[in-house]
Amino acid sequence: MKVLKALPPTRMDSCTKLMVRVGPSSTIRVKHKVYSVPSRLVGEQVCIRLYAERLEVWYGQRHIETIAPPAWL
Repeated sequence: MKVLKALPPTRMDSCTKLMVRVGPSSTIRVKHKVYSVPSRLVGEQVCIRLYAERLEVWYGQRHIETIAPPAWL
């Protein structure tokens, strides 16, 4: 207990939020990887919530899709 430091004043975020634009082939690039999203989002800007084990796509206030890593990773 003597070597432990005090906790930070605010809670750390569990995810990283990014804003990305959907390309003409209905794909997005996140951290040098390409992901496919629904074609109705072409040209729109979406919010990406990047967790350690998954990626969530949000458009407006709606959760559109959750993308998990492939089984071999």
